[in-house]
Amino acid sequence: YQRRVHGEKRKVLIRKGMAYVPHKHIIQLIESTFRAKLSAELSKTIKARANLEATEKNRVLQFLDLMVEHHDVDQNKVEYIDPTSRLDRRQVHDVAQLHFPLCMRHLDEHLKSNHHLKFHGRFQYGTFLKSAGLALDDSLEFWKSEMTQSSKKVTSDTWAKSRYAYAIRHFYGAEGKKASLSSMGCTKIIMGSAPGPEQYHGCPFRHWNEQTLRKEISKQRPNPVSGIRRELTVIGNSIEPTTSQVEEIVKKAKGAFYTAACHQYFVMTHPKTKDDSLFNSPIAYYNASKRYAEEMNEEIRKRDWEAKMSYNAVPVAPAVFPIPQPAIPTTDNSKSDNNEVDTPTIEPPQETKEAPYEQISITPPVTPSLALPEGDMEEDV
Repeated sequence: YQRRVHGEKRKVLIRKGMAYVPHKHIIQLIESTFRAKLSAELSKTIKARANLEATEKNRVLQFLDLMVEHHDVDQNKVEYIDPTSRLDRRQVHDVAQLHFPLCMRHLDEHLKSNHHLKFHGRFQYGTFLKSAGLALDDSLEFWKSEMTQSSKKVTSDTWAKSRYAYAIRHFYGAEGKKASLSSMGCTKIIMGSAPGPEQYHGCPFRHWNEQTLRKEISKQRPNPVSGIRRELTVIGNSIEPTTSQVEEIVKKAKGAFYTAACHQYFVMTHPKTKDDSLFNSPIAYYNASKRYAEEMNEEIRKRDWEAKMSYNAVPVAPAVFPIPQPAIPTTDNSKSDNNEVDTPTIEPPQETKEAPYEQISITPPVTPSLALPEGDMEEDV
């Protein structure tokens, strides 16, 4: 049943708050509902994976990891970049070393050294930079500065009419069908074509051999927070992977758990991270790395501020005014037989020790009805 209502084409019949779905659309409805529920439950299961390793390692975890590899967790969750946070073309290479996933950093390094990427590499990296916040004009200038250094046919003057510039404008929806392209997800990259000679696209955990992968992930990496803070005395400016960390990542990659291996690499290069969910796209990795740097910078800033305040604080001694208390009057029992009135004796105040600050001595008032014996009280000063 299709009907146009207010210019919109409806595929269901709505009566009294109920939607009547035609039989031919039932499968589509059930499939979308099942996918949404499956994604939500898989996300919960991944977070509880640590508790399952002790009891269900052989029975459940292998099946679970295999499902995750072939199913995008949180497919309906789209990663967006804050419009106010743009990626500058002059900072692309520096940001790549700090926040890009291994697949995109690999493409950036070869583009920087060879000044050329083939089609699959340009598509994978170009759409990623677009999603990361690189504007169309900056993207054209960025690729122009790189590609014109290696190509003899394409120069700065002929760049605008080249097929390279056309492809970049096509990414942004400025050419062809005017449809803006999204960056590639992890599943599409993993299941895509393997890189051939002089090609650098694909997933390193899927397409690289064990020796190449181990060598790359064993390299010392700059701390992502160092992009904000140049001196990190607490967590260090660089990260040195340990042998056990490297072997754990290689083991996951050999077991065909590519997304889990990528997340383990993120945990290794981002100390004290709180992100415990797998990434379904390179842009999700990039966003998580940026959030990590901002959160760690805020934590370090707060710690530095507290240390500065405690260092600059000057202890002030409280003012003390010692007041001598009168002694309790004592009674002489020997005079009780003569019915004489006992005279209370007030002991003189004891001298106080000298203090590094001025002391004020206050003498208590003398009660007129009490007669003080001579010689028992020193003269007031």
